[in-house]
Amino acid sequence: MPRTPILLNFAVAMITVLAIAQGLPPCPASIQYAQTEAARIAYYAVGPEDGPSVLFVNGLPFSSHIWRDVISALDDGSRRLVAVDLVGFGNSTGTGFGVAEQVAHLDRFVAALDLKDLTVVGHDWGAGIGLILAHENARLMRSFAFADLRYLIDTYQASNIVVWMNEIIDSVGGAPRKRFDPAAGRKVELL
Repeated sequence: MPRTPILLNFAVAMITVLAIAQGLPPCPASIQYAQTEAARIAYYAVGPEDGPSVLFVNGLPFSSHIWRDVISALDDGSRRLVAVDLVGFGNSTGTGFGVAEQVAHLDRFVAALDLKDLTVVGHDWGAGIGLILAHENARLMRSFAFADLRYLIDTYQASNIVVWMNEIIDSVGGAPRKRFDPAAGRKVELL
């Protein structure tokens, strides 16, 4: 058995223990599970199941717990807010821990929960995984928001990221955007 998932789960467990010890608020809903072909994916959700969905994707070394305050602040009953634990983080278990495998896990998760009219919000590693998920499932996307996307920028060519973002924006009818100009040396420009 590979050591990495154990170490990641240990790190998440320690962060969770520290959060509890510091008296931080609990998650706004109880943990649920979605079973897919290769994983048992933990998540919590608030809001109507038939409303537009917002999927929050954690980064390294965190779990869905990181989104608890954001979800509590955004919960106005108009959207389904779903925070997921990537496989190997928090309470999710399964096989396949690389970027491509995590995207496949999330793709199956989105299908299992029948999430539509979807906004993906990602942080760090979860931002990169979320961007690839959005690119591969543009028909389901409403919008996306990412913070600390450096992992993906360092891993893939920045020009590909801009192309992906522009394709997603075009597919969801987004606002006009600045064009990528490789000659100007800019890596990524968003709306």
